[in-house]
Amino acid sequence: MMSYAIYRTSGLVLRTRDSGESDRILWILTRELGLILAAAKGIRELKSKLRYGLQEHDFSDCEFIRGKEMWRITNAEKTVFLRNIPKNQHKSAAFSRVGTLLLRFLAGEARDAAFFDHFLRIASFLDEEDLHTDEIAVWEGLAAFAIVRDLGYGGGESAKIIDKSGMSWDRLWFDRLSGSRKVFVQDVNKAIRESHL
Repeated sequence: MMSYAIYRTSGLVLRTRDSGESDRILWILTRELGLILAAAKGIRELKSKLRYGLQEHDFSDCEFIRGKEMWRITNAEKTVFLRNIPKNQHKSAAFSRVGTLLLRFLAGEARDAAFFDHFLRIASFLDEEDLHTDEIAVWEGLAAFAIVRDLGYGGGESAKIIDKSGMSWDRLWFDRLSGSRKVFVQDVNKAIRESHL
């Protein structure tokens, strides 16, 4: 009988896609394994124990087995981290768009603990702060630029602003940079065009 190594790590579910009658494919950003593509067998069945910890935007403690083509999830338990984003329609939509951008720029299973930790700080700010709709749009622009910059694509005027103020992701820092949203969005769009991704 063949034995499989079980990998345990926390991960953030960025995207899901239904597969077959009851399965689901998930894109999960993890600290230890990087961005992984994983299959959750039978997750859409009512009796599935996986269904409660693997919804989009869930941050969960997961167990994986490496398969031939992709990872397979054997267990998942949702944590208390990032509980508020799904409760707010505007936050959820902005987080989805930032997650889509992240998937566009990330390349496979390259592990980058510093990037993962920074992305969690970005997500945590959105989750914890009481932001009105305009501020959520500012968060989205700042988060998008932070991602492309962390991955080596961001520059322009936004980089000068960030170099001057740092990236602390606290309320005072956020309020200081709120007026620069258009600059961040322009530089993100430029990075997308230049990267050809």
